[in-house]
Amino acid sequence: MSGDECECEPSTSVATIRGLNPLNISLPIADSPSSPHSVLPSPSSPSGDSISSFPSVSSSFMFSSGPASPPRAPADSDPEDSQGLIIPSLTLPSAGRHPTPYGQTLGDLRLLFLAPRFAGITARALTSALLDDNDDVVEIDGWEQGVDAAADGVLRASTHWLEQHDAHGLEHFEPARNVELVELTPYDLGDDAETIVARVLAKVHAPFQQVHGALNPDSAPSAVLAGLLASPCTPLYTALVLLLTTTPSTTEKALLVALSPHIPLIVFPPLISQPSRPSYPSSAYPYFQAYLDPPPATLPGTVTLSAFRPSSTSALRAGLFRTPETLSVVRAEAAARFLRWREVERAVDAVPPSPSVREPPSHGSLRWDKAEWEAQWEHTLSQDVAVRRRSRAGTARNHDHASVQGAHAPARPGPQSADDRCMNALDPLHIPSLVVFSLSLLSPLRTRVVGAVKSGLGWRSAPTEEASVSNGTERMSFGFGSGLGLALVGAFCAGIGIGLLVARG
Repeated sequence: MSGDECECEPSTSVATIRGLNPLNISLPIADSPSSPHSVLPSPSSPSGDSISSFPSVSSSFMFSSGPASPPRAPADSDPEDSQGLIIPSLTLPSAGRHPTPYGQTLGDLRLLFLAPRFAGITARALTSALLDDNDDVVEIDGWEQGVDAAADGVLRASTHWLEQHDAHGLEHFEPARNVELVELTPYDLGDDAETIVARVLAKVHAPFQQVHGALNPDSAPSAVLAGLLASPCTPLYTALVLLLTTTPSTTEKALLVALSPHIPLIVFPPLISQPSRPSYPSSAYPYFQAYLDPPPATLPGTVTLSAFRPSSTSALRAGLFRTPETLSVVRAEAAARFLRWREVERAVDAVPPSPSVREPPSHGSLRWDKAEWEAQWEHTLSQDVAVRRRSRAGTARNHDHASVQGAHAPARPGPQSADDRCMNALDPLHIPSLVVFSLSLLSPLRTRVVGAVKSGLGWRSAPTEEASVSNGTERMSFGFGSGLGLALVGAFCAGIGIGLLVARG
């Protein structure tokens, strides 16, 4: 084999490779741009000493598994050789947490927290126990200031990611922020319970008003509507976590009585007599049976707590984030309370403004034909309607009553003075009444006058003349009584006429 043939025909034998002239594979830095795939100079080695001086097919120099990682320069290389080398540094964002199946199907969770000012556990401590080290939460935002006087702070968290696309069509992921924890303004045990209730109900009824405005006012409650309101995307608040002291005070009992008909109440720490129920079997209407459960012995009989009664923070977190059946029960309770509030509002709107109407309107077409729901709420519906009417009327009730009376009063022609209005309201000289009253006195007056005349004259009659004397006496008494009566009536009428003339003059 000649030398020309060796230059033209490639060969992979060791002898052929050693016979080739050494190749200068180092390139000037200024002539070629730097890239992660560019070849960096390596320390020189004697040519022809080893086969490693030329890259082979199986060499990692040609097939690198990490081309994006820039190689490190040798320790004995000159620092001035790398002055012109620019290595781009890429800062990758921290890897987001992967959502769990429970977090992806959780839906919207909106909780209210109400606690006294000096409670053993604060609302923020309880929210931290719910979200910190929670595998179902992928991101937690910071606390935000409340937008109204009822909320002291709002904390939002996410259990899954939302895929978004920008204007250029590039996709990116944003947190869903489907968990909302609202810390209500704390209260003192000496505060007025009605003030606290009014502040809390203003927050609870805010989504009520939005949903009520979106619904047809003529539509009656139905199972379809209840199912929509109990869905994972419901705008209603899920529950109110009420932090109590060891023994509920008078103010706290008043809060339980006033708030339980409007939102499911989760009392924490749990009361001594209430059982812990982290989950429930699914059924067609699981929340109706929960309403029939008796309240704890330490609470009034009118209090209806939520069927979900956790015994610890871990049970509360497991029931809300890891037990879909429990969360469905609480959402169904919130939907049932909204439907009850809506029925009260519709009944109040249906009552006419006239105060003479005392009977409530018929609700035969407005009832939700569910026996359990009616057994729980129907007996208090009229009372709630009356309370709502009084609160809505306020101080304008007397003014409305006067306007209604003025509308029903008969029209009086022409303007009248104050004296005329007083006389029309109460007339002591009503002539027909006076005439009738005077005529009714004639009979007893005649009897008394006849008796007085008989006793004064000392009339005595023989037995034989009894009939004639009696007849004469009757005729005389009749004539005397008739004349005296006419004289009295005439004098009375004359006095009335003179009095009227004097009054008008």
